[in-house]
Amino acid sequence: MKRFKLMTLSLAFLLFSTACMGNTSSVFDNTGADTDPLKTAVETSAEDPENTDNGSDTNTEDTQNDPSEQADIGTDASEISSSDGGASGYFNSTDINGNPVSQKIFTNAKLNFVNVWGTFCGPCISEMPDLAELSGEYSSDEVQFIGIICDVYYVDDAGEAKKIIKKTGADYTHIICNEDMFDWGVDDMEYVPTTLLIDSEGNILDSFVGSRSKAEWKSIIDSELKN
Repeated sequence: MKRFKLMTLSLAFLLFSTACMGNTSSVFDNTGADTDPLKTAVETSAEDPENTDNGSDTNTEDTQNDPSEQADIGTDASEISSSDGGASGYFNSTDINGNPVSQKIFTNAKLNFVNVWGTFCGPCISEMPDLAELSGEYSSDEVQFIGIICDVYYVDDAGEAKKIIKKTGADYTHIICNEDMFDWGVDDMEYVPTTLLIDSEGNILDSFVGSRSKAEWKSIIDSELKN
């Protein structure tokens, strides 16, 4: 149901929106230009959806600190091991060429730059050439760039995404957004592009909504590497 929900909403966006606004594009509508660019996109589900604290910090830290909130995709929190990149949950999907991808991909590098984007999103596509250049400026075991395509659910539907990737040069790994990816966290994201910084154990260190310049991303990455 989650997959069909986002597919329907993405199609509505394509029909009624002529262009992405500002430096974000809403997964649900075209009001992304008004969002705070530092708004955290990955939030854990509150036990009482009517009891929220608008003055509180992001829920990403709560997810990391509370093991009971980490058991995604039917996995007991006690089974999650940092050695397999599962600190924030497990997933199994494929890249755009059909190669299997799981949360173990995070163990390949000290820092993972995970960019969630959509083929309908102008700001997403506009920053991809910069991300492509940045991906070549770090060693693969230091910083790994990963894309998650929020509106591509099957390999057979990846044709347009492949064209965009080829045109922008962003030829790093791009993951198909299947049900596991939605459960892992994509379903909680309201705007794209959304970028997560994830360590080798799968912990989400930080998150950013909206596109940024190459210089801004480099500063963010370098600062995180120093920590």
